[in-house]
Amino acid sequence: MPNMVACRLVQIEPHFSRHETTATNVAKKPLIDLYSHHRRASAWFASMAETSAAADPAEKKQKTDPPAVSKCLLLQYDYVEGILEKRAPHRAGHLAHWKRLADASQVLLGGAFDPPSGAVIVLRGIERDEVEALVKEDPYVANGLVPSYVIKEWNVVLGSAI
Repeated sequence: MPNMVACRLVQIEPHFSRHETTATNVAKKPLIDLYSHHRRASAWFASMAETSAAADPAEKKQKTDPPAVSKCLLLQYDYVEGILEKRAPHRAGHLAHWKRLADASQVLLGGAFDPPSGAVIVLRGIERDEVEALVKEDPYVANGLVPSYVIKEWNVVLGSAI
C-alpha cells in the first residue's frame, strides 16, 4: 500500500436535551476512518459511473446526437401603404384561408409586423409549389394588398412549436 496513513477523526457531539449542554452530557464519537472511507467512496463512484452509463440510453443519445432539424418554409409578405384601412373587407377571407392550414398543423405561426409593413407565416409539412398556389389564392394577394412576397426554406433546430 503506497504511503497511506490511517487516521481517525473524532467529533464531539452534544447529547441535546431541553437543558444546557454540559461536559457530562457530551460524548466522543469516531467521525471517520479515512482509509475505510476512501475505499467506500471509490466503490460508490465506480457504481455510480456504471449506473449512469446504463441508466437511460435516450438521455445519453440526446447529449451526443446533433439536434433534429425540422424543415419549414417562411412566407414573407410586403404590404401596401395604408394596409390597416385597405384590408378590412378582405381580412376575414384572408384569415380563413390560412386557418385551414393552421387546423391541419401546417401553419405553425403567422402574423403582421408592428407597425404592419408586412407579415410572416411559418409553414411545415407543405411543399413550396403548394405554398405558391396558396399565395395566389389569398384574398390579400388577389386584391392587390401584397405587392411582393418571398418564400424561404428554414431549418429549425430549436423551439417549442417543432
